[in-house]
Amino acid sequence: MNDVSVVPTALKQLDDCRMAPASISVSVAENCAATIVEVVSSLAATYQSTLASGTLWWYVAGIDGKASIRYPNITLATYQTHHWAYWITFVMQIRQLREDYPCLREKDILLNGQEPESDTVSEKLLELSTRIFESIDYFLQNEMKLYGAFSAAFPFQTACHFLKTAGDGNKRVSCAYTRALEMVINKGFQDILANEENPFNYPKPTA
Repeated sequence: MNDVSVVPTALKQLDDCRMAPASISVSVAENCAATIVEVVSSLAATYQSTLASGTLWWYVAGIDGKASIRYPNITLATYQTHHWAYWITFVMQIRQLREDYPCLREKDILLNGQEPESDTVSEKLLELSTRIFESIDYFLQNEMKLYGAFSAAFPFQTACHFLKTAGDGNKRVSCAYTRALEMVINKGFQDILANEENPFNYPKPTA
């Protein structure tokens, strides 16, 4: 949270200057993009140091035979899924900045050595969103109670928002989404996790 706390301030500064002369707003947009890229790099460094402590997550077969992700404990589950969610959020924000301010496309902005709009980055966004959906049944285990649902809220909603923007052309992530949504509704946590319209036009499962 300390790593990402500077981003809301940078975004507010950008919002405050949208009516300012172009030279000022562009300069603030450049600083905002640089701040977000720096935060992404900082998160990556922190994550790499965390990996030294051991395995953070792994795949298992769920009760329906489909892939689910498991974690050593709820703390690491929350950390890992929030890490993925922040990465998705910040990449989407950088893309939006480059769309709103075309001059930023001329800047050397790279994520993992790739431009934010690259196919490689797009695939990673889909992969991380899928992992978040595949983690939902871990958070919704009975022993997690409300704490698990609240811990999953930000990652789940972030993944939904990205997929609503990107579309549902990827079969694996679409299946992971509908499976996660069914779990959310059947557990009665839709008001916590799915508090917006269905990102895709799938019929919502009945409880």
